[in-house]
Amino acid sequence: MAELHVSKKSISKLFSDMQDKKFIIPDYQRPYKWTLEKCETLWSDIENFANTDAKRGADYF
Repeated sequence: MAELHVSKKSISKLFSDMQDKKFIIPDYQRPYKWTLEKCETLWSDIENFANTDAKRGADYF
């Protein structure tokens, strides 16, 4: 099994760090079907967090 390294970072830092890198989805996540609607819901949730809770220093999981 691959070793897992976890760190806290902002969404903008995550996206900038991931440029020119592959995004690997773990085996246990692969059965989940990411439809366009689910992707839009996730993105909307991230935007909402960035515009509200993130400004108060909250964490997003």
